[in-house]
Amino acid sequence: MNKERSLKEEVKRFWNEHPCGGSLEDIEMAEKLRYMREPFIQSFASFESFENKDVLEIGVGTGIDFMQFMRHHANATGIDISLKSLEICKRRLSTRGIKPEVVLADAENLPIVDNHFDLVYSYGVIHHSPAPEKVVSEIYRVMKPGAKIKAMVYHRHSLVSLRKMMWEIVLKRRIRNSLDEVLSESLESRGTRAYSLAGVRWLFSKFKELTAHPILTYYDVGFVPPKFLQQFASRIGFFIMVTGVKPSQTMGKEEEA
Repeated sequence: MNKERSLKEEVKRFWNEHPCGGSLEDIEMAEKLRYMREPFIQSFASFESFENKDVLEIGVGTGIDFMQFMRHHANATGIDISLKSLEICKRRLSTRGIKPEVVLADAENLPIVDNHFDLVYSYGVIHHSPAPEKVVSEIYRVMKPGAKIKAMVYHRHSLVSLRKMMWEIVLKRRIRNSLDEVLSESLESRGTRAYSLAGVRWLFSKFKELTAHPILTYYDVGFVPPKFLQQFASRIGFFIMVTGVKPSQTMGKEEEA
């Protein structure tokens, strides 16, 4: 338990020092760059579909995606473990006339009542937790029956992962026991994980209508991949896009029976 707590403090410190989405001064460029490099976010998140819906974003960072939910009039709440990120998020959105409801919180222990949200959105966050299974359990708990989850986690069998392994072994001449160790020690905050498709299906196994598909990214190839390359090489993409639905209470009882 102490080891897990220590790792969480390291994660928190990393994201306080490197807020996801840049500084307040980068507001215009950060938004432009994010959606230029990751154009699939707009269709995946479907921000416009959640007008007047209760939305929770886990890991708001500096608020780029969160701002889209607010612009489309969602009843949006955001949490993050990084106080620095939240400070930038609040100031960033206030310059757009938006007063965000964002709070400092640990995704493994959400300060939220059961069965509350129509959507939980978590893009590139769950894999940084020392206990991702606890995060997913908490997500499930705070979702209404029939609510949706949209998440992105890193893909183990990707070009990014291969490049990290080659860099460590060939160029740095470091001996690592496994790919998991390489990613944990060299990919953003310490302890970061990446998943196989089977691992994703296990992690999100409580959800019905589960989909999990990799997508080739800018970070794999160094440019925004055109459609033909996506179709050809999506299996080795760095992001796994996950969607699912929390079963209704009736369905849950039937499944338990």
